[in-house]
Amino acid sequence: MSKVRIAYAGMVGYLSSLFNLITGFLFIIIITRNLTIQEFGSWQVIASVIGYALIPAIIPSYWSFRNVARGQRIATTSFIINAVLSLFGIAIFLCILTFILPDISLPIQIVLLATCQVPIAYMFTSVKTTAHGNKVEAIGYSSFLMETVKILVAYILISQTNLGLAGAFITVLIATSIQILFLAVMVKNQFLKKLHRDNIKKWFKSAWVPLFTDISNKLLTLDVVLITLLTKSTETVAYFKSAYVFAIILFNTQQFAIALRTKLLQGGNKNDIESTLKLILFFTIPLIAGCITMAKPLLYILNPLYVQAEITLQILSVGIFFYTISHVFNLILTGIDDVDKYGETRFNVLKNSFLVKLPTIDGIFRFIYLILLSSSVILITRNELSYDLTMIWATLFFITHIPLVIIKWNFIHVNTGTRFPYKTIMTTCFSSLIMSFVVLSLTPRINYNPNIIDFIFPVIGIIALGAFLYFSILLIIDQDFRKLSMEFITKYIVKNT
Repeated sequence: MSKVRIAYAGMVGYLSSLFNLITGFLFIIIITRNLTIQEFGSWQVIASVIGYALIPAIIPSYWSFRNVARGQRIATTSFIINAVLSLFGIAIFLCILTFILPDISLPIQIVLLATCQVPIAYMFTSVKTTAHGNKVEAIGYSSFLMETVKILVAYILISQTNLGLAGAFITVLIATSIQILFLAVMVKNQFLKKLHRDNIKKWFKSAWVPLFTDISNKLLTLDVVLITLLTKSTETVAYFKSAYVFAIILFNTQQFAIALRTKLLQGGNKNDIESTLKLILFFTIPLIAGCITMAKPLLYILNPLYVQAEITLQILSVGIFFYTISHVFNLILTGIDDVDKYGETRFNVLKNSFLVKLPTIDGIFRFIYLILLSSSVILITRNELSYDLTMIWATLFFITHIPLVIIKWNFIHVNTGTRFPYKTIMTTCFSSLIMSFVVLSLTPRINYNPNIIDFIFPVIGIIALGAFLYFSILLIIDQDFRKLSMEFITKYIVKNT
């Protein structure tokens, strides 16, 4: 994969993420306008529990990605192993759900529908991992299809048929199944009528590495379960997740780093790293500014009740920025680490690699985050309003990710000699500042009309104007962005006309 191919695959992924943003807003609007706050909170809690049910899937997906990126065709092996492991995933899901069920009061039909998502998620993980290692842009294309189907089905089942929470689960099941079929067709050349038993043995012999990594990652999602158990309600989760819906948009920029990781496993260098970091900053910095300046109208789109989480969204957007950069640094560091290139699985060797160092560092700070969060919840009186707690939640998330970025950047600089993109930060911040002044001057004119159609178009207009202004200024003052834009247009637009 060439340098331009990194930009192309990343751009396809990012553009699909922007499309997902639009369709995701529509889906969330359908959800939040038809579900109660408690039901929306339950939806988010179940999503977190499914994440824990997917822990066994990390074993084949972690190693198969690295194998596929280096030229091995083992998609069949990965798919079969994931299918078997999904049985353990269902057991994990039901055990956790049984433990928290008294606090969220779910009817049996919802539990059954939620359980069906587990094996579907395993199959999706398998084909998505293969695409990550072989055809990264296919994931972006599949997302376009999945999100379109999801909106159409959600409109029928939730808005028109009034199936509520059940309709939401059925919608996701249908849309994800179609995405799985699409990805399987896109990477069909990776499927062979052969089971690689040697790879299976190596995967499970060194299973402790991906399991350790995934458990470290799952610590971050444990906050939702802890809040639910400690407050004995899903209301706080609902307010926090309403802000999270918009803040997590920043994380979509990691699509560029996913393509970069594949290139690094194939022998990329620091030039690829520097150009990718600039790409990510081009999009994350204005998104932070957008979340801060447009927090109130964005939350109003979901439901007027969620406007109370305005400050939470502003804080969380900065926190998600540091979380995104931390994750991108993980992708870079695991991409340059070749300790497993020749099948090395010994503990004494792997323990000194970034494959183990990074989840250890992440785990320590996430454990600190959970302790601070739990302590805060316990200290707050029962009369405290839900959105006040979400501000504390967002602040702790933000603070605990700053040191992670500093530590990991030091690793990257020492191991690759990559230069910090100071100039890019300055140009993107300047462009975002001008954009913010214009947006803030227009937001007082927004009429908070209960009719969502009348309200949303002026908001979209302001966002579009802000984006146009930002990229116009950046195009003038940033040489790297100008060069990248011309290169992309010449190679992928002009060439195809």
